[in-house]
Amino acid sequence: MKKIFHKSKYILFAVIIIGLSCAHVPRNDPTNPIRTVAVLPMVNNTSDMDGPELVRKGFNKLVKNRYYEVMGIPQIDEILRDRMGITLGGQLSLTNAQKLGEELGVDGVVFGELLDFNYTITGFYNSKIVRAKFKLVSTKTGNTVWEREEKVQRSEVSFTSKNALEAFKGNLESKMFSKIVRVSPLQDETNELIYKFYSTFPPGPLPER
Repeated sequence: MKKIFHKSKYILFAVIIIGLSCAHVPRNDPTNPIRTVAVLPMVNNTSDMDGPELVRKGFNKLVKNRYYEVMGIPQIDEILRDRMGITLGGQLSLTNAQKLGEELGVDGVVFGELLDFNYTITGFYNSKIVRAKFKLVSTKTGNTVWEREEKVQRSEVSFTSKNALEAFKGNLESKMFSKIVRVSPLQDETNELIYKFYSTFPPGPLPER
């Protein structure tokens, strides 16, 4: 079971990397005035404590691949905490993009909200769902440059008790193993979610690498 779990992760990761390299998305845009970007802590509307940071880190990598200069997450969190007293995404409503831009020294900030991050195991019905929305805001004008919501959902239905029991055991083993090795059981769905955002995120002005 562990070997299958690992193999599926590697296969999906390879597919995503190939997809990102082959996707028909615009290349760099020298006319884009937003050069430096900070991906802010996400608002968490779920009961999962690890989901927001997992999705945030994935989105941070996306922005790096779209020709922007991206501020490091540890540096962002340190400035928000020490200068503005902000430690959670939900506290960002107390400020605005312009003030964030002044403190962080960036041209654009990305606000994110995690709407679903659930893994349901019952045997007869097993479901995985990751849903989030992000928006890129100019710190100079306060205008929203880009905004989008995406969702990835996978469901499995078993019609017999035997199949339900096997599915329950298999999914439970995967979930337990994920906790042991500190890998989210929703990592695959998170990767796919980030890939969905990739094709619509506006390209930055940095030269092609």
